[in-house]
Amino acid sequence: MDDDWSEEEGSGEEDPAEIPHNRPAVVVFASNEGVGVLQRATEVFMDGTFSTAPSPFLQLFFIMAKEGEKPAVPVVFALMSKRVSASVGSFPPPPLFLIV
Repeated sequence: MDDDWSEEEGSGEEDPAEIPHNRPAVVVFASNEGVGVLQRATEVFMDGTFSTAPSPFLQLFFIMAKEGEKPAVPVVFALMSKRVSASVGSFPPPPLFLIV
């Protein structure tokens, strides 16, 4: 390819979509409405899946919240670069990027 987006081998430029393997990365997606539901929640559920995470991420983690008798709804999503089932106990590892 001969355009501005191509990268020549050995040019030293890093692909911005590539996540360094030696450093965990988490990208969190939440809306103001979802955070409000989370604040008012009477119950909170957390889970993760490996099979639906888009590349270059290895895990999709999500938080669902329930207000009273209403059904639980997803309120926070996180794409994680490490495939670790113990991530829930230390969520979120640095660096954290919050997109609201």
